[in-house]
Amino acid sequence: MGKCLYCQKSAGIFKKLHKECEEKYLNGRELIKIKSNSFFDKSEVVEIVELENIADNSFIPYNEFEEIMENTFTDNLLNFLDDGTLDDKEEDVLGEYMEHFKLTQEQLNKNDSLGKMVRASILRKLLNGEPSSNRLNIDGNLPFKFQKSEELIWLFQNVELYEQRIKTTYEGSSNGISLRIAKGVYYRTSSFRGHPVKTTNIVPIASGMVALTNKHIYFSSGIKNFRINYVKIITLEPYSDGIGITKDGVTAKPQVFKNVDGWFCYNFIKNISE
Repeated sequence: MGKCLYCQKSAGIFKKLHKECEEKYLNGRELIKIKSNSFFDKSEVVEIVELENIADNSFIPYNEFEEIMENTFTDNLLNFLDDGTLDDKEEDVLGEYMEHFKLTQEQLNKNDSLGKMVRASILRKLLNGEPSSNRLNIDGNLPFKFQKSEELIWLFQNVELYEQRIKTTYEGSSNGISLRIAKGVYYRTSSFRGHPVKTTNIVPIASGMVALTNKHIYFSSGIKNFRINYVKIITLEPYSDGIGITKDGVTAKPQVFKNVDGWFCYNFIKNISE
């Protein structure tokens, strides 16, 4: 006899669930989504106890219940950001949702939702001409030596640094005769007639930490450390999970920082350097 995945009672031979239990589970998840979303359109304001009771009666584990509540926060945040900005009222209602349903920073940081909200707030203040300020609480020491009047704005960890490298090879042919002048040594009388072929590759360099301040972007790792003044950056290329930067200089190589919020980095650097 198998046990039902939901109610844990006997499901019968070769069965893993009761259809009615599965239906109750799916309906419960959908009802929690609807009721938690109603907080944002104010069609109905429910208490967390009511939603917890729905979860209990629908065989929904508490970790899944938390995930539903977190996803509601994230979905509405992304909806607010559809126009590219997060205004004061939108940020306030997200904060009220957190407080009303007792969501912690740790819960919302699982998928970086809280971080995305704070970064959107930083951009809004920057665009409004307000001074940039630190919204982070750092535990431990950072490997960066900031300049006077320089303030940390955001920190990304586990960032992969890539650099563009150009490799030159020669393709072509030669003709003429080879004269043997010693054992195993030949000298070809004609010159090599070929042309250089350059290939560009993005190669991994190091993994470390990226800090954005009000003046520079910093990178620190065990093998490579540097900072770039924003005014020295001549190109910016945003990606879904990173950003590409080329700084001024004849020998400067394009660099890509992977595992950062490309949307935030692009807009922050572009606007703070103007």
